[in-house]
Amino acid sequence: MTENHKTNVALDPSKDYFLQGLVSIVDQNNFTSIGVILHVGGLIISGKLVSEQSYFKGISIEMVSENLHEHLRDDFREAFQKLAHAAHELDNSEASSGPNKSLPEFIHLKDAKMYPDSKEPIPDNKGILWRGRISAVDGFSIGLLF
Repeated sequence: MTENHKTNVALDPSKDYFLQGLVSIVDQNNFTSIGVILHVGGLIISGKLVSEQSYFKGISIEMVSENLHEHLRDDFREAFQKLAHAAHELDNSEASSGPNKSLPEFIHLKDAKMYPDSKEPIPDNKGILWRGRISAVDGFSIGLLF
């Protein structure tokens, strides 16, 4: 006769482990084609999941190209890369302190648009890079609204 040992693991019901797992897969494999529709505090946000690394790289490129004098771009790029590295290290240290140390706490989207009250999306011309806490997501679907 074989004994089955079950370990009772206390899961936090306020966390969406499936969404955290999906984000973790994207972070580890750098996938960018998974569209999601997020419900966050009554707001609908639709975009494509990207890794944390892709998000920070995209933000760096976007911010450096925005109306900066050429002589400031390199300094700003370097400063932003240090900030992105510090945020990454902080995210990893926060995630590694609990029982679910491998699960991410933030979700990153590219080409994101927000849909307040079923009106026209914001922005209405092109999507943006977006970062949010996974714990703030009330629900989600796979797919895109645009």
